[in-house]
Amino acid sequence: MNTNWTKRRCNHFQLPHEELLPPRSRRKDSRFIHISPHILWLNPLVFELSSICRIYPYTGGAELGATYLYYWRGGLIAGIIILGTIVVVLHGPVSQDPVYHQFADQRTFLHIPNFWNVVSNIIFLAAAVTGIRALCSGKCPGVIPALRHAYGVFFIGSGLIAFGSAYYHLSPNNMTLIWDRYAMTIAFMAFMAIITGEHMHPRFGRLLLLPLLALGLLSVLVWKITDTGGQGDLRFYILIQYLPFILIPLIVILYPSRLNKVYFIWCILAAYAVGKAFELLDTPIFDALHISGHTLKHLMAALGMFSLILAIKKRDRRDSHQCPPI
Repeated sequence: MNTNWTKRRCNHFQLPHEELLPPRSRRKDSRFIHISPHILWLNPLVFELSSICRIYPYTGGAELGATYLYYWRGGLIAGIIILGTIVVVLHGPVSQDPVYHQFADQRTFLHIPNFWNVVSNIIFLAAAVTGIRALCSGKCPGVIPALRHAYGVFFIGSGLIAFGSAYYHLSPNNMTLIWDRYAMTIAFMAFMAIITGEHMHPRFGRLLLLPLLALGLLSVLVWKITDTGGQGDLRFYILIQYLPFILIPLIVILYPSRLNKVYFIWCILAAYAVGKAFELLDTPIFDALHISGHTLKHLMAALGMFSLILAIKKRDRRDSHQCPPI
């Protein structure tokens, strides 16, 4: 094989010119897999593998032959799902801690209890309306057509969070918390379907949308049914809420996106992580700033939603040699 190299870039790779590749390498072959350049810094073994294998611009991946590495990424994700499920099942029942409802900022203003935790939810409604208007405008190059329904469900879920969370914070207790969690689960599961579709396959993301929504809503329903005397079992809900936010970064790293400007997705994940940190530091932040960490969590979560709105407006399809369909 001719070893001359050109300056053509595919993400971070310097790739051989396609015309210099053997004919067999230029046609679609089931022995090709995708290896995202984002994973090269994670493990020296992966870096060595990428340097030994022949990297081609047509696939963004490497010709590895009939080896186990063809199934490596899917196996890793499936293993994490199975391991997480086993850990949750083996763990004893997890009840809702009553202290969860004791927020730092309980001030009443304009006859509205927990005023700032209630009114800060309006930003979720603003994000939902903005996102739905953007989808309906048809000016969203960053939306893969097969995933349009998933985006719509995500923004509908965002709007429901505004009402569910406001209702909960007016009178924080387990019965009102159910409606907040129903809404959050709709948005979480839709986002999981979006990421799966953008990075793995649009059809896969579209097919997963309804099962993911059903699992998410079922996890809240299980907690509600088992919540007798404050002894409800949260294990299923914990698995459904937190497992996607382990899997989503892995999917983004391991599978090249069909859209450019992936940093928008990382901004969404960062906003969620910072928001969770604010939630855990609710009282210290309130003592220092006189605004609670939970209120700031609402603002950070909404910032993540607005990042997704920017993503669907600013992103475009990548060139075929950068990230072709699987």
